[in-house]
Amino acid sequence: MPIDAQGGGDVGDGGSVRDVTSRDTILVQPGGAVVDAATISAVDGIYGIAFSFTIPKTDWRAEIIRVSASDYASYIQTIAAHDHVTAAWYAPDTNAAGLLIDTLVVVVATSDGLSSASVEIPFAILNTPQAFARIDAAYNELVSIEAIS
Repeated sequence: MPIDAQGGGDVGDGGSVRDVTSRDTILVQPGGAVVDAATISAVDGIYGIAFSFTIPKTDWRAEIIRVSASDYASYIQTIAAHDHVTAAWYAPDTNAAGLLIDTLVVVVATSDGLSSASVEIPFAILNTPQAFARIDAAYNELVSIEAIS
């Protein structure tokens, strides 16, 4: 069962986003450098998935807030519409270096709904083949497990 469109936008309106806000913060970069940053929060306009991301102020311009939020919303919407995806939500996490990262937790399920698994996708790879490979690998693993049962 795919994720229901509930965010108020039209399916196919890639990048539809609402409730975009920003707040000042800091960002710890690889190597330990601390820079001024802005954390952007928004809700995708199709599935109603709330998310956040942080960008350094060196990359910041007033118009980039909505554009960046729209880009991430588009990536999230593409993943949410992918085969066998039944749920998705934003969750901050830490990487191997102990740095805070933004992730999308994606739930995939078999067609009969008997098995499901979650996959964490860092925002850094949302718009890459790696993201979809992780989703497909989780689904294929579920199908293999059900075939043995």
